[in-house]
Amino acid sequence: PEITAVTNGTQVKIPQNKFRDMISHVVFSIATDESRQILTGCLMEVSRSEARLVALDGFRLAMQKIFQPFELPEGMETLKAIIPGKVLNELSRILPDDEAFCTMTVDKNRMQASFGNTRLTTVLLSGEYIDYRRILPTSFKTEAKANRTGVQDAIERASLLAREGKNNLIRMSFRKDQLTVSSNAEMGDTVEEMDAALNGEDVDIAFNAKYIMDVIRNVGEEDLFMKFNSNVSPCVVVPQEGDDFLYLILPVRVFQ
Repeated sequence: PEITAVTNGTQVKIPQNKFRDMISHVVFSIATDESRQILTGCLMEVSRSEARLVALDGFRLAMQKIFQPFELPEGMETLKAIIPGKVLNELSRILPDDEAFCTMTVDKNRMQASFGNTRLTTVLLSGEYIDYRRILPTSFKTEAKANRTGVQDAIERASLLAREGKNNLIRMSFRKDQLTVSSNAEMGDTVEEMDAALNGEDVDIAFNAKYIMDVIRNVGEEDLFMKFNSNVSPCVVVPQEGDDFLYLILPVRVFQ
């Protein structure tokens, strides 16, 4: 079928490799449940100084930012588009790993991504995306830092047992200078301790093993920096400096 080019719309240019990285770090958080169709898309917001991708599925939220100047039409403060998750997945697979620009042309209902000899056109999801800013906590009682690779390895080992349990749970206990990762199942228990730095109150919190692993795998820094308010409120993972990314994970309520 003939694909109509998107010609009348707002143009945004992002380096192909940076856009590909942004997509790859948020797609895991796009909902696959069609019952809330708007969440099967990813929100793209572009202002004059930054572009961000936001995805959430009801259990976790992922946000990636890129800081560069963008030209927007006069009177437009922010360009918003809800791109279908499956389209973004395909786009991340075919975007080259170089610094040439990917040009996105966005009108009211459609988006076209152009790079090299490739043109990808999609219909955008219609409707209002969830106001994710209202979900993000503004202050925290506890901040913790630990080696990211060490935490990832410990959770992967603990999840071997957690998968045998009924709810795939991982427990994380933060104390002054120690993090304990544990899981329980009928087959047995696993407990692993490692160094950590804690600022604030002690925290005992539980997560679905898959959800916390998805987040940790997408943190590219050497240290994992986590913020908490309580064991039943969302945990936030951010860089130690700057705000290039943000991940939010809902904990699982556990009765001791």
